[in-house]
Amino acid sequence: MPVWSALLGTNALILIFLFPLNLVLLYAEDANILAVANSISLGCLGWWLAIAGFIYHKSAEVSMLQGSCIALLIELLSVITATSFSIS
Repeated sequence: MPVWSALLGTNALILIFLFPLNLVLLYAEDANILAVANSISLGCLGWWLAIAGFIYHKSAEVSMLQGSCIALLIELLSVITATSFSIS
């Protein structure tokens, strides 16, 4: 339970930070602003993978790289599942 609450807490903090960036990505028309917002959002993804990898590293006693790979796989599965439900 502490692992899930730590992951949900870090995910919530990252999503709060990314909300304005997602609005910029949706509504901005300037290519430079889009490039900066996209770079920052990809940086946040990398930062979240590092944090989640550390959480998995401490809880599941795997390496940080393995923990980050686990977090990336879970993220990809959730995105694939969400897009398959939204298309139907």
